[in-house]
Amino acid sequence: MESAAAKVSVYLASDHAGWELKKMLGVFLREGGYAVEDMGASVFSPEDDYPDFIIPCAERVAAESGGDGGGDGARRDGARGGAESVRGGAEGVRGGAAHTDAGKLRGDFQNIRDNSDHPSVDTEHPRGSAARVFGIIIGGSGQGEAMAANRARGARAAVFYGGAHLRAAAPAAAAAPTASAPPSDPFDIVRLARQHNDANILSLGARFISDEDARRAVTIFLETPFSNAPRHTRRLAKY
Repeated sequence: MESAAAKVSVYLASDHAGWELKKMLGVFLREGGYAVEDMGASVFSPEDDYPDFIIPCAERVAAESGGDGGGDGARRDGARGGAESVRGGAEGVRGGAAHTDAGKLRGDFQNIRDNSDHPSVDTEHPRGSAARVFGIIIGGSGQGEAMAANRARGARAAVFYGGAHLRAAAPAAAAAPTASAPPSDPFDIVRLARQHNDANILSLGARFISDEDARRAVTIFLETPFSNAPRHTRRLAKY
């Protein structure tokens, strides 16, 4: 039987600061059955620049997970287009009908949204199940790498450079008086990036984490599904 890992493609990229960790993770992932492609750096060079490797990796992940001009792009365009239509309609209402009463103004806004060629930003969009392409990018801190990756349309890169404990219960737990706070561990930030944000790229800070923590973070990232909760799909559709 084919393993779940065999259905997941992982693209790796790093600069010189993440080169050793990238090599280790490549071996680790291949041994785990993942389809892995190393997008550089292919040789160690202290003078290389991370955008040269990170951006092509992020663009590849975005394109193959349907984010570049596909589902994510269409949802983002719809959200932006709908918002711009509302703003444009509002300007016309204010400029041409300053005397309009509040009830009619609300009606005009609703008509603008109803008649727009773009889907409403509140439309629920299923995600996650088809996004079986991920990127693991690595640098000294992971911060600059994530910034570069997130310039690629459809890329959603989250940073991990060490443990961070959840300090408050999730909203659902907080709303229930008898509910206790969920157990927390240093990798909650990685889980939440997948569950809430449908992150498709994990950016690691090689100078801040051990090999063991990197392996665990990557495993959690690849195995944690997106929640598909309506509030999260709605928010993601807006960008």
